[in-house]
This record gives sequence, structure tokens and C-alpha cells, in this order.
Amino acid sequence: MKTLHNHVILYDADCPMCNLYTKAFVKTGMLDTNGRIPFSPTELPPQVDVKRACDEIALVNCATHEVTYGIDSLFKILAHRFTFLNPLFKLSIFRTTLSQLYAFISFNRKVIAPATQTESSCTPSFNFSYRIAYLIFSWVLTSLILTSFATHLPIPATSFGREFLICGGQLLFQGSVVWFTNRNRVFDYIGNMMTVSLIGGLLLLPMLAIHSLQAIPSFAFLVWFAIVVTLMLFMHMHRVKLLQASGWLTLTWIGYELVVAAHLLLSRT
Repeated sequence: MKTLHNHVILYDADCPMCNLYTKAFVKTGMLDTNGRIPFSPTELPPQVDVKRACDEIALVNCATHEVTYGIDSLFKILAHRFTFLNPLFKLSIFRTTLSQLYAFISFNRKVIAPATQTESSCTPSFNFSYRIAYLIFSWVLTSLILTSFATHLPIPATSFGREFLICGGQLLFQGSVVWFTNRNRVFDYIGNMMTVSLIGGLLLLPMLAIHSLQAIPSFAFLVWFAIVVTLMLFMHMHRVKLLQASGWLTLTWIGYELVVAAHLLLSRT
């Protein structure tokens, strides 16, 4: 068991994902028992770049005071335990791909897994490109899942194009609402809203998987869909509260869903 001694990783205590994987590093012995500490802008070692540490997790060598950031921090910990991975970590195409994936998650982590903000919150910089990439990713994946799931609901035949337009319509509609109610939180809100949509889509997958093994009646699909939408409503309310945004956003979110549902039902008759 090779432990990377005399190293401390500075993690975002408000981020469930950061908390989970840094705790795993300590529990599995990759880092010392005191090898992780919560990020605090007032208690950082002087050699740490505060802004960069918010964007990319920082790993401090307590002996040499060397600091690595982001994917380099993770590679350093993993390569010390699993030395056979060193050649892979040195491959340019592998490093570039993982760096992009890491940045995609890190810059969007506050809309993927939000938490109540504290004075020591480690909030990443807003990156327009990665936020747009996340919105498009969530939009396309949710539309694909809904296209497959909708074929089992008692509604007219659908297509990816229609589901794509419905999801995009909600994005534009809610984006317009938040622009007039909480303009400074536009990208925070629509990022959170698309995460709710994505989670809802992912929750539909188990039913599709079961159906692939054993036929399930349309009524069961409809009941499960209603349960998922209800869960999404509570997730949406929770996230709006964390953002300290207007409660009108939940009402308009519900309103859009009802208008779409009514249109689908009327088109069936």
C-alpha cells in the first residue's frame, strides 16, 4: 500500500463530489489520514494560487511546497499508488482528454451538485464555453432518453426532433423568465434546471432496462413518469431555494410542463 506522504489536497467542502473522492483517497490509504483539508481562502498556504485552487483542486507537497492543480493533482496521487499507469498518464492525447473532462465537470460542479454557500465556499470561475457545453450535453441526452421513453406512453408518436424542441423550448422560456426576475443568476439557474432535467431522464432508464427484459404495460410507464416528474419538482424547488432565486421560477416551470402535457393530450384526440 503506497501512500503519498506529506501531501495535502485542498478540497471544496461544499461539493459532494469533491468530498466523496478526496475522502476515498484517505480511506484507501492513497493519502495520509490528515491528507485532505477543506478549502478556506483565509487559511491557505501562501504558495497556493487561490483563484486557480477554486477552479482546479490543489495538491500541496508539504516538504517542498510544490503545488499541482486539477488533473495533475489526481494523476500524481494515482500514479504513486498505481505506478503501471505512469505511461498512460504521460500520453498527450490521454492527458488532454481527461483535462477537458475534468474542466467540464469542475467548472459546472455548482450546477451539477449545488449546496448551501458558506463564507469559505470554493466557487469556481464562470466559464461560458464549459457552461454552454454542459447545457447542450444535458439537452441532447435528456431528449434522447425522452424519445425512447415516450414510445411507451399513451401519447402520439414522438421523435427526437420533437423532444429536442420541447426541452429547448423550456430552456428558452425559463431562461427568459429568470432574465427578468434574477438576471445575475441566469446561467446558474438554467444550469441547475438542465441538471434536474438530466436527472429526471436518467431516472427513466431503469424502467426501460426492465422493459427490455420483461414487457411492462403502458400504465406502469405512465405511473413511473408521474413519480419522476414529482421528484423533479421537489429537486427544482430545492435548487431555486439554494440559489435564493424567485419562487416564480418553479411556478413557470410547472406552467410550461402543463402546457406541453395539454398540447400532447389534445393532439391525441
